[in-house]
Amino acid sequence: MHNTNRKVSLDEISKISGISKHYLVRLFQKAFSMSPIQYHNLMRVHAARHLIQFTTDPLTIIAEKMGFPSIHAFSRFFKMVEGTTPSFTVEKVRYSLTSHKGCLTLGTEEIHTHHTS
Repeated sequence: MHNTNRKVSLDEISKISGISKHYLVRLFQKAFSMSPIQYHNLMRVHAARHLIQFTTDPLTIIAEKMGFPSIHAFSRFFKMVEGTTPSFTVEKVRYSLTSHKGCLTLGTEEIHTHHTS
């Protein structure tokens, strides 16, 4: 995922793509049922969720890596997209990693561990 670590403006996307802002918004609306900025913010939250699942970075660092101006802005966007707070997601991921004896659950995948004596 490219440029998920920063805020992107419609002017910037328009300039890079060579498409007028108005036409760009219409294309995105038709293809994704959202504006280019909404889509970009969605991708930022998805990238943040990936970091929550696969790193031990604190939420403040993840918010910073994703280019959110504050942990509050990050939490607001995250909850709007995911339907739950980033801190709840961290707890859920950490719980699922420690709750199954002999079985490691990451997202929807299970990895069975075998101990040899």
